[in-house]
Amino acid sequence: MKEKKEIHINGRVLQYEEKEIILGVKQLNKSKSAENLRILGEELNKRNVRYGLMFGTLLGAVRENDFIDHDEDTDVFVLEEDRDIVMQSLFSLEEKGLKVIRYLPILISLMRDNEYIDLYFFHKTRDLYYRKVRKFGIHHVLPAKFLEEVSLYGFCGGKYPIPIEKEKVLETLYGKDWKVPVKNFHAPNNTLRARLRLIIPKKILNIRKSILKLFNK
Repeated sequence: MKEKKEIHINGRVLQYEEKEIILGVKQLNKSKSAENLRILGEELNKRNVRYGLMFGTLLGAVRENDFIDHDEDTDVFVLEEDRDIVMQSLFSLEEKGLKVIRYLPILISLMRDNEYIDLYFFHKTRDLYYRKVRKFGIHHVLPAKFLEEVSLYGFCGGKYPIPIEKEKVLETLYGKDWKVPVKNFHAPNNTLRARLRLIIPKKILNIRKSILKLFNK
């Protein structure tokens, strides 16, 4: 049995058992996933957390009005400013069966009945052109209004927040052909840093980072 890990939240300790998540080995159970989303949504709504459907779950909701057949989890974004509220809600969610199985600075995974939800924290910043954007780590960046301006959308028997400009979000994440189903295609990383990593050797990026540090001293 794995040793339990701990998360310290406002003087309280939440223990959890970390589970390894391997992409491409399971297919989600739609009814269980819908129930998990309902439980999460009720808790976040009660606490006025700003969140919404994201990535494959948003794609399925808009394109198919259902979870994507070959998807394996549920994706939800949360605005970084509400992180502390979400952290406090983990105790209540655990009582309802949604337990933490992965905890990272930018991501929390919750599981119930062998189905899991990924919560992605998007922080606000500005891009090179000083435009307001929201970023998930070094992986994804979107215009801030895409995640800050939401409306309720009917999905799997409930109503959940999704970006008002949902089609623009999906085109940004998946390209102009987002309406065409492609099995096991995940939204590619779209930040400048992520794109540079694909074409510039890591050693050069590290040299650039060291030079910037010297100038910032």
